[in-house]
Amino acid sequence: MYIDVLFALNFMMDAIVLLTVRQTLLRGRFTSWKRLFGGALAGAFGGCVLTVLGMTEGFSFLSRGFGSLCAGILLCVLMGEVAFRPKSLRGRILQILAIYGMAFLLGGMLDWLQQQLRPGSYFAAVAACFLLLTAGRYLYERLKFRAKNLCTVHIPAETGTLHLKGLLDTGNLLQAPFTKTPVSVVWADRVLQNMSPQIREQYDQIRSSHQIPEDGAEVWKLIPYHSVGCPGGLMPVLTVPYFCIQGENREAVIRKGLLGLSPGPLSSTGAYEIILNPKLLEEAIIP
Repeated sequence: MYIDVLFALNFMMDAIVLLTVRQTLLRGRFTSWKRLFGGALAGAFGGCVLTVLGMTEGFSFLSRGFGSLCAGILLCVLMGEVAFRPKSLRGRILQILAIYGMAFLLGGMLDWLQQQLRPGSYFAAVAACFLLLTAGRYLYERLKFRAKNLCTVHIPAETGTLHLKGLLDTGNLLQAPFTKTPVSVVWADRVLQNMSPQIREQYDQIRSSHQIPEDGAEVWKLIPYHSVGCPGGLMPVLTVPYFCIQGENREAVIRKGLLGLSPGPLSSTGAYEIILNPKLLEEAIIP
């Protein structure tokens, strides 16, 4: 392989490794794109130097066994110092392990992909590795998001307690205009089918007249809102004595909770049935 091709291949691989470490270990912080690609350039240059040295008689140990392991760790240290500039010994050790582990994983994927592709498709294999790692990171982030933000919401009703799948969504900023009380949004049918006939009748009246009936003034509100596909409108909001939020390392009781009733399902896949306003947790009672 020509040295320029080796340099380009190493640069692409090192950039993917550093980018993946940046997005997973550092969550996109503490480094710039210039430093990241500087680390990739340093790793590519160092890799070429070690490869050339490994082909000479006096330094052949760099291409096998323990010498190869030490050379790999040295490159990880060089790349980490240039790209991330860790400020503590613990940070250096973690970044070295992360860079070396990701490089090992990428190398295994690259070897496998080269066997599946036609000979000489190095750059295609590297691009495929990048796509696979990106897809894996996206899946990991989605699963982590679901685990962190999905919860179970328990709402008292006429027929018993409702158990709904909830989503804490920072995009839900709905609140009562004067009291600034946070409002959560739930599919109307999912709640009303378990409420008293009087509540269901009052909801139908509100939907048809856009006014709150006199006998429902204590439990109903009309709140202005807008959403994707709906420039504006009035949402019927039901006041319940309380509801409970239960999730991973999270449990809270909301007194006099406000439930905005949506005319349709909130999730096409059924992943959640109620969208919670995150400000609820600031005012919640923690058992």
